[in-house]
Amino acid sequence: MTPAERDLGARTSGVWTTTAARAAGLSPAQIRRRLEQGEWQAVRRGVYCDGGVVPNPIMRASAATQRAGHDAVAVGRTAARVWGIALVDDEDPATDRHELTHDDVSVARGRGAGPTLHTRSLTLGPEATTVLGGVRLLAPVSTLVDLARILRPDALVAAIDSALFRRRVTLAEVEAAAESRLWWPGAPALRQALALCDPLAESPHESLTRLVVKPLLPGLRSQVKVYDGRGRLVARLDLGDEQLLLGIESDGAAYHRGAAARDRARDRRTGWTIERVSWYETRRQQDQLRARIRATAADLRQGRAA
Repeated sequence: MTPAERDLGARTSGVWTTTAARAAGLSPAQIRRRLEQGEWQAVRRGVYCDGGVVPNPIMRASAATQRAGHDAVAVGRTAARVWGIALVDDEDPATDRHELTHDDVSVARGRGAGPTLHTRSLTLGPEATTVLGGVRLLAPVSTLVDLARILRPDALVAAIDSALFRRRVTLAEVEAAAESRLWWPGAPALRQALALCDPLAESPHESLTRLVVKPLLPGLRSQVKVYDGRGRLVARLDLGDEQLLLGIESDGAAYHRGAAARDRARDRRTGWTIERVSWYETRRQQDQLRARIRATAADLRQGRAA
């Protein structure tokens, strides 16, 4: 391996193009051989990384921007993944949404879009972007503004919650961005999402469950601590109504029977009524979930009145 080939991808997060490989002295036949032998793998058409590597978000962003053209900027979902902002539709069997392979880039000119490479032209000031690992991408606040153009309302709230919880942004920063972009596409969606966000939500499932049930129970708060009679912390509930003593726990996709048995024992110690909500219920059985929570709340109110 020549020094030039060894340096491929050194400044672009381990990802390089056919053009870069040819500039390093490799012939088309040598490129094909490296792909056939598994030394390289294609991340996108004409864009490669080392074989056996699972491309991480910054590598995916590098591949998308290099494929789109030299002036491309990673935006939308692609930038969100780099910043660790949750995207609930990336891989969701419950709703059959699988957007993980879809990338968003902004281009002034380039190779255009493809089935999973979505290009558009954004007017971006210098403060809107940053460079990470040789990849130009939207800064976190600008990423949320751009996501408002493409995400569904509940997915946008979950993304904002995630960015706030991970401290990628502050609420004041996102609110200021929304106010300064009143006429941008997606601005109304962003303002509506900000009215519903909660920086205490620790997972997308908590965000989505809150959106479903809080209209029924305005007194619900996030991350409610429950203590026993001796003042010891017994539980910290995803959502809790302290007047009704009603807690709601969002159980993730990996939840299993052993964990359920353990948590039921803990639930009994709280003295609260705990409703456990699955990912499938939150995503596909929202009407049934609302009916169950509404009935439980009504029983608790009746019990208090008796």
